[in-house]
Amino acid sequence: MDFLDDNEVLELELPQTSELSIELFADSLEKYSQKKENGKVDFDIDQFLMDNNFQYTPLDTLIRTVSDLTDEALRNLLTEITKNYNSYIEFFKTYNKDDNEILLELQKTKADVDNFTGGLKQLLVKDIPKTQETITDMCEYLKGLDSISNTLKEHSVLAGKVSTGKKLSKTLHEMCGLDEIDETLCADLVQNINDHVTICSKLFAKFGELHSPFLSHLHNEYQGLVQEFQLSLKIIAERCLADVATYPNLARALVSLINNI
Repeated sequence: MDFLDDNEVLELELPQTSELSIELFADSLEKYSQKKENGKVDFDIDQFLMDNNFQYTPLDTLIRTVSDLTDEALRNLLTEITKNYNSYIEFFKTYNKDDNEILLELQKTKADVDNFTGGLKQLLVKDIPKTQETITDMCEYLKGLDSISNTLKEHSVLAGKVSTGKKLSKTLHEMCGLDEIDETLCADLVQNINDHVTICSKLFAKFGELHSPFLSHLHNEYQGLVQEFQLSLKIIAERCLADVATYPNLARALVSLINNI
């Protein structure tokens, strides 16, 4: 059984979350405050949050908003205290300064506020920017070290690929001189050497802007590997063309290399 007719539209009233602000706290202070037996006044924060539907607000957003409002209230309070201190001092000058402990306390407090304001200005204008600059420089330095570390690892990979590729190429070239070739082994060698050559080519292209004796040495070794590999492929191709029926798998391996170029 359907609860709604075909033409009937279900209308739901979604809860509305109040805008969390200092004004909202001020307006709700009396409503949610309760005086206890010991004379202490408690603000029922749970009821305040529920009545304003803040249970639908993400906790991170709620915490960030309350933190921002707290900072704003402290700044406003500090501004009001600093702005009206001279008026308080002038008012208490009408009393006997020697006996007026309140005036002395106010003067001491004003000095403390001035010191705090000066320290806060020092923190905001000099200390924090300097710390941010130091952190930025440190992050850039660490990024540089990380880049160097990755480059060294890739150099190590390149050296290993060139060395292994040369050993495989030498084995393949020696097999080319045999009267009978192990077709499966030869095809695997061709594919593996080609994979090594491809990886080395990409790494050399990546290091195109680097110039070092080590890279120059590796590149010379790589060129020797490529030349020997090309010579072996030429010999293998000639043998396959001369007797395709004997080396079908090897012929397919050569065709696969050509198609991937």
